[in-house]
Amino acid sequence: MDNHDSSPPFRTAGRTSAYQAARLMMAPLITSLLLTAAMLIAMPFSHSAHGDIIFRCLLYALVASGVLSILGIGFNGVLDKRETRAGYTTAISLHRALDQVEPKSGKIIRRAGEPFLTRREYFERRTRLLREDDGTDRNE
Repeated sequence: MDNHDSSPPFRTAGRTSAYQAARLMMAPLITSLLLTAAMLIAMPFSHSAHGDIIFRCLLYALVASGVLSILGIGFNGVLDKRETRAGYTTAISLHRALDQVEPKSGKIIRRAGEPFLTRREYFERRTRLLREDDGTDRNE
């Protein structure tokens, strides 16, 4: 996208973006999956004294991870609504009708109405914008 606006039209600096929140909430979700697998493995041993303790610890960790996942999803929803009300999105594949901006600089990375970017296109454009901000934009 060579026609991106170089001025930051959206105030994103110092704020947690929906993109960042989505990435952060992946940790408790993955942890929940791993704990579920560990519980299934530990289940046959749960009738022994030590097995019961291990199983309970895994269960408590799974509940805590589940709660964190639910809170993270809710927090991400709040941030997404805040961005939508402001007229932009930082999410990679949501809200095609809104400008997608780079989470740190607030510069437009995909114009409203354009097709969603592939992961490769997204990271190429983001890298280009960040290099421009650093003054290290190189024509290779």
